[in-house]
Amino acid sequence: NREVRTVFTDTFLGWLEDATPGTTSAGLTALSDAMLRGDTADFAEQLEAIMVAMLSHHDLAGERVEAVYQAFLVGLLVHLQDTHRVASNREAGFGRADVLVVPRTPGPGAVLELKRITRRETPEHALERAVTQLRERDYAAEVRAAGATDVYQYAVVFDGKRCWMERVEG
Repeated sequence: NREVRTVFTDTFLGWLEDATPGTTSAGLTALSDAMLRGDTADFAEQLEAIMVAMLSHHDLAGERVEAVYQAFLVGLLVHLQDTHRVASNREAGFGRADVLVVPRTPGPGAVLELKRITRRETPEHALERAVTQLRERDYAAEVRAAGATDVYQYAVVFDGKRCWMERVEG
């Protein structure tokens, strides 16, 4: 697993460096630091900047585009593996969370519920759907049970290379 993680991390950092020279691990660290301190505005800004630099509109077409965003986010967070377990589609609470960031020792963790905007809705409506799902399904239960000192829950909505984010208390 360490070898796979190292290859994946090196490859992903290489892509990030090619797409945004001078950013690499500094950009990923800024993204994850914002997420793990509950800074929604900075987290959203960092994520959107990386998406604009790296993703193609062709990547974001089709019916399974939410899976592309999910895999992309997990890839961005894989560098946390020494301090956190990053899990995708993990059963937690009363359902299956899109992304869990669980601390390996007491510290902050995160839950991300991802949505894409459908043709007939606004970003606000999609955020409302994600917020409701986070509250009703209590995905944060697994992160709390692992000893997280703080659990930051984020509803994240995508439309192409744009994202909107809301932090959910509780």
